[in-house]
Amino acid sequence: MRGLNLYVSNRMEILAEKLADVVDRPLVSPLTPEIIVVESRGMERLLSM
Repeated sequence: MRGLNLYVSNRMEILAEKLADVVDRPLVSPLTPEIIVVESRGMERLLSM
C-alpha cells in the first residue's frame, strides 16, 4: 500500500500480528524503502526479537 498506514491498539499482540502481516507483503519495487515507526526503544527491542 502507498502512503501512511496507522495501526492503533492497546494490545501489543494485535500490533505485532498486524506488523507481521504488513512485512510479509511484497513491495511493489525491491528498491522502494519500507519504513516502520514504533513508539519507543522498548517496543523496538521487543519486536526485533
